[in-house]
Amino acid sequence: MSKYFFFLLAALSLSACHTSANPTFTATGDNGFRLSCGGFFGDGDLGSCYEKAGQICGASGYRVQQSGVSSMIIACRDAQSTDVDAIATHQK
Repeated sequence: MSKYFFFLLAALSLSACHTSANPTFTATGDNGFRLSCGGFFGDGDLGSCYEKAGQICGASGYRVQQSGVSSMIIACRDAQSTDVDAIATHQK
């Protein structure tokens, strides 16, 4: 039984490190991304969201439009510099 508990605990720990990015619109109607840095219990690390935002928007930078406990909506400063491959790669 303890062997199964260990595997369950390991699976939950891995799911807590997941950061996803999905295209969305900001409150002003601009193109943006909803980043979810959620952990299993909704206690995600916003640092992973900031890191992902940097990967998506690159050198042009980004503006945080909305931020919560475990998610944020960002808009890249230059919409043409978004790294779509970074989004697709991280969602797998």
